[in-house]
Amino acid sequence: MAFLIGVLLGVCVTSAAAFFLFGAYRKKRGRFLLFAIHEINSPLTMVNMTILNLANGLFGQIDKDQLKWIKMMREQVGRLSGIMAELRDVTHLELGHDLTDAAETTPVSELVSNALGKVQCGMDQSQIEVKVDLPENLPDVRVDGERTVRT
Repeated sequence: MAFLIGVLLGVCVTSAAAFFLFGAYRKKRGRFLLFAIHEINSPLTMVNMTILNLANGLFGQIDKDQLKWIKMMREQVGRLSGIMAELRDVTHLELGHDLTDAAETTPVSELVSNALGKVQCGMDQSQIEVKVDLPENLPDVRVDGERTVRT
């Protein structure tokens, strides 16, 4: 009987130690990934701002043919930034369990318009026409607008 109690106690102590050690490891790994994502996103933000300044003519007049490519570049950098934000959110959710909720009441038409705006240049370049036909009486939705548009 003493042997079984000892085995049971050993299993409990080992399980508790493994649980706490794995939790600490998971948090450390989460902090590392979030730091890496931040470090990748910092130069990406600088590139995005430079492209935006180019497109807005801050560095001088841009030829119309070049402007369409600069806008395409801006759209693609925006997509890459969105992917980094998704990766950050997944890291918070899976490893940190601290994903923040920024839900707000938003009209569906605004979400659709913002989402289409993110890919408009690519659609124009590909000569794709998108028609949106939403009923006018759609109720507002409660979502995280940034995540919804990005996704």
